[in-house]
Amino acid sequence: MQFRLKYAPIPENGARFAADIVASAAEVSCVELDYTPDSLTLVDDILEGFRADGITSDQVAETLFGFGCYIGEVLARHEGGCWRKATEQEVN
Repeated sequence: MQFRLKYAPIPENGARFAADIVASAAEVSCVELDYTPDSLTLVDDILEGFRADGITSDQVAETLFGFGCYIGEVLARHEGGCWRKATEQEVN
């Protein structure tokens, strides 16, 4: 699978990807994501809708990446997390 991402997939861009998916969710699904833990239910509903419609992960790979960044941003804002590069041990 080849990603066609708008920005480099580096920790410094995590919040940018999250902001883009917030805008896309509002435009495409009329869903307002507000970076709260409760909003993760809305993300789950959107993703479940993809599955129910028979959309494959390959078809929406960049969108899934964006939602992953949104979830990461929610965790960073509410649980004191931060964006950082994974270590070699974490990757393997």
